[in-house]
Amino acid sequence: MVEKSDIKECFSKQLQWIKDSELQDKVVEVWKKAIDVRGWKSLDEIAHIIYAHSHEGDKTKRSPEAIIVNHCDFIDFQIKKIVGVDT
Repeated sequence: MVEKSDIKECFSKQLQWIKDSELQDKVVEVWKKAIDVRGWKSLDEIAHIIYAHSHEGDKTKRSPEAIIVNHCDFIDFQIKKIVGVDT
């Protein structure tokens, strides 16, 4: 079972980017809820989402979560392309 402390340890560097401690706690809480809902037993089980989020993962079978992240990444890329932001 993944605990909040595991999430905080895994994402400690990224969580430090968030200056608001309440927001940090909310981010950890969202991760915990997602992990519990999906029934993941370890953070390693979500590595495929990271791999499959971009076009490099097009030939892999994506989980529902990986599909969502893939689409969000595509949308973000397209918006930046339209408004002229360097990606």
